[in-house]
Amino acid sequence: MRKLILVALIIQRVITVDTNGFQFGDIISFKPSCKTVLGKSITYQHYAVYVGDRPLPGKKDGQNIFERINKRPSCVFSKLDMAEEPEVFNYLDGYKDKKGKEYKAGTEAEMTARINKRKANCWPYNFLANNCEHLATYVRYGVRFALQYNMTGEKHCINNPFRIRAKDVVKFLRENEGWHHKKDLLMYVWENEEWLNNGTRLQVFPQLTLSVCLALFCIFLM
Repeated sequence: MRKLILVALIIQRVITVDTNGFQFGDIISFKPSCKTVLGKSITYQHYAVYVGDRPLPGKKDGQNIFERINKRPSCVFSKLDMAEEPEVFNYLDGYKDKKGKEYKAGTEAEMTARINKRKANCWPYNFLANNCEHLATYVRYGVRFALQYNMTGEKHCINNPFRIRAKDVVKFLRENEGWHHKKDLLMYVWENEEWLNNGTRLQVFPQLTLSVCLALFCIFLM
């Protein structure tokens, strides 16, 4: 009986893995690309969530990833391009912080609900506060992280041609734990779901929020 159960579990596991090696809910990273933002040449690493052939509202045949792009609408379904060298990038899987909180992937039902929620209410793309990595980590873990522009020597991924690996992200997290709660008020506002969904809280300190935005904008132009 135990052998039958084991065989059934193995078969189920094989079925849920697509021929390209990705599973529903995997965070996918792509090879670094270069673009110009505000006159700066920026090398960045794009992220998406793999959804396979799962039927979802707004998804068409052949589309198998969910991503945030700098267009409108911002949260869209697209087709995975193998020429972009996609890799699994589930960097928070099993990560445990100093307080003992362990980050785990949501269930398929939870991730599906998050995809549907963001498809219906995406918010405009923002390079610092609402980008592709925020979306990918939210869908998989229920929390919003964006680490790549904090892991480069010059910030914002400027002049960084190297692909970020999961082990590098984990190392950064262990060495800089709590950075996303202490260093940047604007990032804190966007990373906490209750702030994101309650616009009235952002209006409590409008001058402070504006000041932070202007400061970040000036830093980026330097």
